[in-house]
Amino acid sequence: MIDKNQYNESKPLDMHNLQFDIAGEHLFLEPWIMEKIKYPRREFSVRFPLRFDDDHTELLSGYRVQHNTLRGPAKGGIRYNPNVDLDEVRTLASWMTWKCVVVSVPFGGTK
Repeated sequence: MIDKNQYNESKPLDMHNLQFDIAGEHLFLEPWIMEKIKYPRREFSVRFPLRFDDDHTELLSGYRVQHNTLRGPAKGGIRYNPNVDLDEVRTLASWMTWKCVVVSVPFGGTK
């Protein structure tokens, strides 16, 4: 039985994990399979300087998460926003995987 108290439903990654755990329980997935497909396969983090026209420089962060590539190449868009963090990108990549599975598109998910 799933303990919903371990999730903070206001956080997208926790909401994803709760939804995944509930679905996995209904499908009677073995724990090792759940662990294999629940978490991202690959994550990239970059930090780079950006010089603006007024000659000041800021250090920006970027993330790319390939959640799953078992069904084919990773599909997903790009998100530009200074408030995006790694957990949000993980969540969006995971949801892209599940969207592709549901409509039987032969792609994995990334963001």
